[in-house]
Amino acid sequence: MTMDPELPEKQEDILSILEEQFPNLPPRDDIISVLQETQLSAQGLSIEQTILKDLKELSDGEIKVAVSTVNMTLEVEM
Repeated sequence: MTMDPELPEKQEDILSILEEQFPNLPPRDDIISVLQETQLSAQGLSIEQTILKDLKELSDGEIKVAVSTVNMTLEVEM
């Protein structure tokens, strides 16, 4: 299997596992296109939209906790 140069290694690994588990998936190129479109759709969002995009809520009935993730590159100054 040849790795697509535009697909990050982690996504390549995940896609390979999915293809093993689900042999009736659409063609690989279609899946890669969807992954890339999804990644691009997050660009241009406001900070609030970015935080709300992947918001998860947990509740025990009395207390509600919201958790969100924001992926970003951290730069180290030396």
